[in-house]
Amino acid sequence: MPKELFDMVGLPPSIYSSNISIEVYKDYTQIISHRYVQGILIRNPDIANVMRQIFEIARKGVENR
Repeated sequence: MPKELFDMVGLPPSIYSSNISIEVYKDYTQIISHRYVQGILIRNPDIANVMRQIFEIARKGVENR
């Protein structure tokens, strides 16, 4: 996948140590439990947009540390 189509941020375990990953793309939000090998895919543009906003707020908070 071309890099311009996604934006990934890795955080050190001291900040985020969960076994859960949350990914957002287009109108979808995907939540995956790597420990239990389970996931859910939500197709809802409102949820995808709010998750993008939450990620941006979190990113700014981490950058300002």
